[in-house]
Amino acid sequence: EFLPGNRYQIVYHGSSEALNAILGQQPFLIDTLSEHATALTEKTRVIDIAVNTHQNLQALIKAIATSDTIAMTSFAPKHASLEDIFLVATKRSWDLKNEKEMQLIRL
Repeated sequence: EFLPGNRYQIVYHGSSEALNAILGQQPFLIDTLSEHATALTEKTRVIDIAVNTHQNLQALIKAIATSDTIAMTSFAPKHASLEDIFLVATKRSWDLKNEKEMQLIRL
């Protein structure tokens, strides 16, 4: 399995409910990987997401940037951590979803 390059981190001011509403309105799948408030203030929040295509990413950025309920302060690619790499490298064969994935691993 290859680590996906589709993970991003958004730092924003506003409520997590407001951002989740924007994410939920998108017609494509967005995986929320993690979400937390920063230590400096509870109003600044960080969310890590995975988006499947660059076109969907552009639509998401536009939706967040034009929102009246939240203010995006940072948007950046999120690189895989050592833990992510280890988990992918040690994935057990019975965790694979189908035979096609098993064939890719064997190659």
